[in-house]
Amino acid sequence: MFINIPKNASSSLRDGLSTSVNGRLSELDDFENYTIVSSIRNPLDRIVSQYNEVKKRAPKEVRELNFFNMKEGSREKFVEFLQEIKRGCFDVHVIKQSDCLCGENGDIFDIDYLILFDELENDFNKIKENLGLDVNLPHKKPGGPSPYLEMVNSDEEIKRLVLEIYSKDWEIYNTIKNGRE
Repeated sequence: MFINIPKNASSSLRDGLSTSVNGRLSELDDFENYTIVSSIRNPLDRIVSQYNEVKKRAPKEVRELNFFNMKEGSREKFVEFLQEIKRGCFDVHVIKQSDCLCGENGDIFDIDYLILFDELENDFNKIKENLGLDVNLPHKKPGGPSPYLEMVNSDEEIKRLVLEIYSKDWEIYNTIKNGRE
C-alpha cells in the first residue's frame, strides 16, 4: 500500500509500485496486513516544487490570490505564497507530509518503508529486493531550475517561514535522515 504525498516523487513511486491508496491510514481498516510504503522530503526543497505545481495547476480561486499577480522570481512573491499557506492550506500540493504520515496524536504510523526523497533510487531498489518485485522506478515529473531554490536556502526569513509551516515535516525528515547516517 502506497501513501501518496504530493511533491515527494509520488507519481513515480505510485507508477513504480503500481498501487495506490487515497486517504489517511486512520480511515482504513485492517492496514496491519499490508506492506506500507511512503516517502519524506526535505521541506526546504519540497516548497519550491510545491510552488511550481500550484502555479501550474491552481484553480481559479487560487489564481485570484495576491501572490499570483506579483513579479515572477521576486522574493516578495515567494514570501506572499508562504503567507497564503500559513493562512490555510488551499491546494493539495501544499499539504503537510505529517498530515499523511502521522495519526491524530502526532506519532508516525507504523510504515514499513519510508523512502527518503534524497535517496529515492537506493531506497526504491531496497524495497524491490526485499519484496521480490520486478518493477522499475520511472522519473515522471523531473523538476527544472527555479529562482526560488537558492532563495529558500539563503534567505533566513524564508527559511524560517517554511520551517514554521512545516515544523513537524522538518522533524520527521531529520529523524529519518539522521537515523541513516
